[in-house]
Amino acid sequence: MAIQTVLPDPTHKIADDGQENTSSGAAGPGFKTVTLISELPRLINTSNSGISFRALNRYQKWKVNIRYNDLIKSEFEAVYLYLLQRQADQLAFFVDLPQYSQTVSANSFPNTSAYEAGVTTFARASSGAGQFTGIAKGALFHVTDPTDLVHKKAYKVVSVSSTQIQFTPPLQRKIDPTSNNPVVATPTISLIFDEPRVRVIAPTNEITYTLNSSGLYSFSVNLEEALG
Repeated sequence: MAIQTVLPDPTHKIADDGQENTSSGAAGPGFKTVTLISELPRLINTSNSGISFRALNRYQKWKVNIRYNDLIKSEFEAVYLYLLQRQADQLAFFVDLPQYSQTVSANSFPNTSAYEAGVTTFARASSGAGQFTGIAKGALFHVTDPTDLVHKKAYKVVSVSSTQIQFTPPLQRKIDPTSNNPVVATPTISLIFDEPRVRVIAPTNEITYTLNSSGLYSFSVNLEEALG
């Protein structure tokens, strides 16, 4: 078994030793509400003639604010103790967002072309790999690249046509499924739509909860994307 790297939820259960155990581990609670925020700081200056000049001040990052229904002790401890450990160890983790899940087939890139960092579109193939069959705008996805384990960024599809996919934010790192890849020739690089997730940390110094007279726990947590 592997150490749990995903915030415990009904699908990702956690054992007492901190390892992922989908059969007999403690299930984390489902979300009552999830707020997904795209933060992209900008600088805007206006000249004396009224012309505005705009520039990006920093990189884009996602913020995920999760609110739970009132929890019984076992549900609460599954997620709260996990967050305390991650806070103490300063470790990032993943949070799955199943409400954005889509079933997309032919979701690996063909080995014909690479994409440089900074692009905002992927081409769709007419057959075989790279068709991205079933994709729809609004999908959240991440990249699995065996030659670049640092690529943890999450992206969102903003438009879809028969020939291309447009997404935001711009691609963070180069994707190279061709034979010219310096690590492995023609690696299988895929976009993951069916289990969309964001790599996050709990950025605040405090993680608090409330226990009411009925023995139920009130709890919410604000997370932000962390790629390192």
